[in-house]
Amino acid sequence: MIALNYQNFPDALKCEIPGFSRIYDEHIRNYDRLLPHVLLANLVRFLSEELRLRGPQSTAIRSALTLLEQGMGSADPMLQELVAVSFLENLDSRLTLALQSDFGPNLKEQYQKYQSKR
Repeated sequence: MIALNYQNFPDALKCEIPGFSRIYDEHIRNYDRLLPHVLLANLVRFLSEELRLRGPQSTAIRSALTLLEQGMGSADPMLQELVAVSFLENLDSRLTLALQSDFGPNLKEQYQKYQSKR
């Protein structure tokens, strides 16, 4: 896989997360352009629905967490900020409880920083 950055991350989400391409395409239709922070908020809602329908072992959830972990570990500070602000800070408590144990080290560290500021 190529190194993720702020510019290519949305396309990676679309291509790598089963079922998310529909959400991505709807996002583009609604906004006539890509708004990465809004797209990540859509991802949170998508994952919440995946959790409800298929449980925490959903392939889409596993794929998303892998990409989000890679994004948080990216050398691109804009991508790190995107994941931190628009994914981690938008998680609801039910989704957090279900996913937190599967966070990789980068997501865990950032989530702990976020929690310590609350």
